[in-house]
Amino acid sequence: MIRDATPGDLPALQSVFERASLSNPGDRAALLDHPAALVYSWPDDPTSRCRVATDDAAGTLVGFVTTTRADDVLELVDLFVDPGRMRQGIARALLGDVVVHAWATGARRLEVDGNPHAHAFYEAVGFVVESMVVTEFGPGLRLARSSPSGPGVEAARRGKPVQPTRVRWSSSHSSVRRHPSVAAAASYESRTSQWKPCSAPG
Repeated sequence: MIRDATPGDLPALQSVFERASLSNPGDRAALLDHPAALVYSWPDDPTSRCRVATDDAAGTLVGFVTTTRADDVLELVDLFVDPGRMRQGIARALLGDVVVHAWATGARRLEVDGNPHAHAFYEAVGFVVESMVVTEFGPGLRLARSSPSGPGVEAARRGKPVQPTRVRWSSSHSSVRRHPSVAAAASYESRTSQWKPCSAPG
């Protein structure tokens, strides 16, 4: 089931966030050197929207996604899945929930700073790389996905590079972004997995 997060979910969010962050061997050493980066905090941006996936049988939180919004652009801040539940389509289902909400509420773009390990996942779900970003924890990819009527869609269909509408270069993460393994768990998701949300996307 996919539902809105509540403050009571914070301990489970923290647990999934930390364990999923450390599940990527390429990021582990840098993150352990910066323990503050492994602490999940409840979103304080008034535009934040956090959705969680829970196990239908036990109600256990198995993944979550957080977004913020600026005008008609939705920023994907977090996408994490419990390491024990990867390769079951949970990240795809959470992202699908975000996409339905984004287009239904008039957003024209989804943007994310993704871990390079998650490139194949994002490409498979319709994102394109617009630039490289530099963070204090290593390089990342700036990716975007346009709505069906958004800018760059026809160019992408013709196989031409999509011109970025916003490109951000930074030497460290801003307050709305976490470490470069944001959505790293998504890189482990199977393209043929069958996990489905049981609630209607909100």
